[in-house]
Amino acid sequence: MSIKTKLLIFALCISLIPISIITTLYYFNARSTIERQTLDWLTAVAESKKVHTLSFLDSKKGRTIDFSSDGFIRDSLEAISSSETQSPVVNTLIRHLEVNKKPLDRHITAIAVLDINGNVVASTNKLWLGKDMSKATIFMSCVTKNYGETYIGKSYSVPYLNESCIFISAPLTSRQEHKTMGVIINAYDIAILDEITTKRAGMGESGEALLGMRKGDSVVFLTTLKYAPDMPLSKSVPLNSSGAKPMRLALKGEGGAIIALDYRNIDVVAAYQYIPEMDWGLVTKIDKKEVFAPITRLRIFTIILGCISAIVVIAIAIIVSKRVTKPIQKLVEGTKRIASGDLDFKIAAGSKDEIGYLAASFNDMTSQLGESKKQVEDYAQNLEQKVEDKTKEVKHMLVELTYKNKEMEQIIYVTSHDLRSPLLNIQGFSRELQQSFEQVLPVLNESGISPETREKLADALEEDIPDALKFILDSSSKMDTLLSGLLRISRMGRVVLAIKQLDMNKLISNIIGTYEYMIKEEKVKVQVGELPSCKGDNAQINQVFSNLLDNALKYLDSDREGIIRISGENKNGHIVYCLEDNGIGIVERQQTKVFEIFHRLNPAGNDVAGEGLGLTIIRKILDRHDGKIWIESEPGKGSKFFVSLPA
Repeated sequence: MSIKTKLLIFALCISLIPISIITTLYYFNARSTIERQTLDWLTAVAESKKVHTLSFLDSKKGRTIDFSSDGFIRDSLEAISSSETQSPVVNTLIRHLEVNKKPLDRHITAIAVLDINGNVVASTNKLWLGKDMSKATIFMSCVTKNYGETYIGKSYSVPYLNESCIFISAPLTSRQEHKTMGVIINAYDIAILDEITTKRAGMGESGEALLGMRKGDSVVFLTTLKYAPDMPLSKSVPLNSSGAKPMRLALKGEGGAIIALDYRNIDVVAAYQYIPEMDWGLVTKIDKKEVFAPITRLRIFTIILGCISAIVVIAIAIIVSKRVTKPIQKLVEGTKRIASGDLDFKIAAGSKDEIGYLAASFNDMTSQLGESKKQVEDYAQNLEQKVEDKTKEVKHMLVELTYKNKEMEQIIYVTSHDLRSPLLNIQGFSRELQQSFEQVLPVLNESGISPETREKLADALEEDIPDALKFILDSSSKMDTLLSGLLRISRMGRVVLAIKQLDMNKLISNIIGTYEYMIKEEKVKVQVGELPSCKGDNAQINQVFSNLLDNALKYLDSDREGIIRISGENKNGHIVYCLEDNGIGIVERQQTKVFEIFHRLNPAGNDVAGEGLGLTIIRKILDRHDGKIWIESEPGKGSKFFVSLPA
């Protein structure tokens, strides 16, 4: 392939590919932005409709409560309930409901007053009079409520009303004894919900808001549909159909936004909300085609712009390639001569641009090539020997380091092991000497020693000798503790690891069980998340987390309730566990020192028992597991210990 062709292809690649990528990214970004903005907007609309619906229902409940507090209605029901002759009182009550109450709310279809037995004693609807509603939920769920409370029915039709209604009831109580005498029911035409859902401002041409309820295996729409103008409760869709997905999600108690099919089986962008008080679902939606209409126009524009850009780039590339390839051809011919071994050949530099500079560089190169070639050959002869010598040196250092490490462990083991024998003798004879002194002291006190002699011996017998014996015993005990610690650390390097996959949830649970008494005694809350498994030796990893939990329990803050949290996550092929406490914390200057052997924290007023080996042992165990440990801590707030182990 000629240079001219390559330049042409290169020019097309560096121009058309970025144009294509930028155009594609812009297109999908714009699509995503419009989709996100639409979903956010529809979600906001759905939330607004939900608030509006709840506010609307609250206002209707408030109206019902207002009616239940009407003194005339309450007195009339009390008179009806206590009198056998009811006709005049009933007629007066019905007229009061029709003239003074029903006109207060244009949405009310009918009002009914029920006695304590559930019989309709007065109503603005003649068909409702005398009906027995004692077994109706709207009565039974309300008659047990207190004054000022309401109940909204979940059934929206009764045989004696022609319209589908929302029924809201409230208890009626006597004014003197506040005893429940019956119930008042307001029936609101369900078509009033259309006043909320048909307001589609800002929702485009295809925007629509829907309210629905579950009825058996179907979704029944409570409002008039834009594209299926049936009356409320007349349109239903199978609950498991694809066209009911947004409403199905809403009726499950969820809230969100998706792209799915609607009841017309047309793709829409929809937001959905659940109204728990009514067990209703609310959906706001816009046709997907309308939402992405601007993207279609943008796609056509970008295609046209890309085609024009390609034509311009091709024309420029052809012109430039002709001017560039001619001097390059001369340069190629010269390089062939040089490649054939003619290092005395000089390429003519006819131009002062980069190609001319390149020709001059080639000429300089040929002058130095011979000398460089000789130097390379000489260096190549020596390089192999140098590499071999350096490799031997590194291997020797590694062997020596391994030997020194084992030698140091052996020295620590032998020293700590052999020193314990004379130390045990010191402790034993010191205790024996103390017992003998305690036996001799009473004898000396009872003997006939003169007062002058007893006074001279008093300091030695009562202070110097007991203090000296106590000092010897304390010091030997401390030395025994230190030697035991050294012996434990030296033995750790000799333990053969049994590496396997560990169930950390079970391991941590066993450790917590071991410390259960101390946890209950200190009233500490231990919170453990789901822990991923890791690779390690079961016994030694158990010791790591036992030591960490033991430290967390030791260094609690007495001023607040202790909380310990244990969590874990996978990071870059390693499992990182975190044991977090709200104890006294560690100052920054000591956060690296705590891993040193025999280093202990001794905060004021907190004499904590221990050898100062726990964290040293942890670090040694983790070194052998290809793991590590680090701390994040702040005094007065607590500490976080992070442990990293292979996954």
